[in-house]
Amino acid sequence: MAINYNYEVRIQFKEKNPLLTEKFQLMVDYKKSKGNQDRFIFAPSSIVLKLKRSRKYKSILSNPQNSINTQIIKSIIAYYSVSSIYSQIKSIQINYIEGKNKTPLLESATFQQPLQISIPIQNNLYLKKEIIPEITDESEKGECIRIALSYWLKAQITDDLYVGFENLWRAFNRLYVYCGKQSSENTNLCEMRKLIIAHANHFSQTIEITNSYTTQELFHSFRWQKLILNDYPTHKHTQALVDFIYRYSDKRIIELFQEKLVCREDNIKSLGKWSDIQNHLNSNKNTSSDIELVTLLCIKYAYFLRNKFFHGEILNRTFKLTKDNIDLEFEKLNKLLSMLIFELVNNNILP
Repeated sequence: MAINYNYEVRIQFKEKNPLLTEKFQLMVDYKKSKGNQDRFIFAPSSIVLKLKRSRKYKSILSNPQNSINTQIIKSIIAYYSVSSIYSQIKSIQINYIEGKNKTPLLESATFQQPLQISIPIQNNLYLKKEIIPEITDESEKGECIRIALSYWLKAQITDDLYVGFENLWRAFNRLYVYCGKQSSENTNLCEMRKLIIAHANHFSQTIEITNSYTTQELFHSFRWQKLILNDYPTHKHTQALVDFIYRYSDKRIIELFQEKLVCREDNIKSLGKWSDIQNHLNSNKNTSSDIELVTLLCIKYAYFLRNKFFHGEILNRTFKLTKDNIDLEFEKLNKLLSMLIFELVNNNILP
């Protein structure tokens, strides 16, 4: 079908993005584009899209399947992701262009803010501009990144710990499902763990956070014994517990095991593995593997909390009278997950 209809979209923001000091443009595919591309032009306070389609549309923003709509959302996610300030959108203009004449689509006069903010928010965690082509790429990986960033961005603007955790976990979930490409949640998490460990040098900022924990913080800010009792509740789960222990060698985690495994000592002994486990622990008392602590907290521990939270196994965490230790636990995990997701995307580690 002939591509005869021209459109121009102009998105104006109230504040400038200080990181985009000059215009930046690229050609971007869209779904079923058959080789046709749209021009994306990013500027400090605006986005301009120039598009051609095979038909004249009466509505665009109200149709989530419309390819112009998806390109608009794609560009906004990219803009916010590389911005050091989250600003409200001032206006969106969609024009149908015929020769020298521009016909505005009145639908674009009313819209909601993708990031629901009333004032500009300073952001210290922003992706490098060079990652925009990955964000806008019309591929399985590009779609995965966009979905993850849509949740990650929402987490950056909320003061609610639990809304933040929910959004961060959904972002991470999309990344590890893409990474593992299996129907099994555990398999996908294992594949993400392998990926993170294999690229440990790309997670310096996340490691910096975990390395800042004192032994007391690490031991007492998280409920390790509850995790062990929850994930390995009966004797038939003991081999899985043993396998879990063998996956770690970092001395801080070894110390955790030495203190917390007492709650399952009898089960391990009945399996005839206690001596082997003690040998493993003793032989790694001085081993350092910083990335293991990242995976333990962001994958194993966060998944334990995710299940309690999402499956409704605990009271709504806002239904209480004062801040408590579990709030502090979520604060730490949110900071870690946010940085881990940032480094996964910013360093373009996904396969």
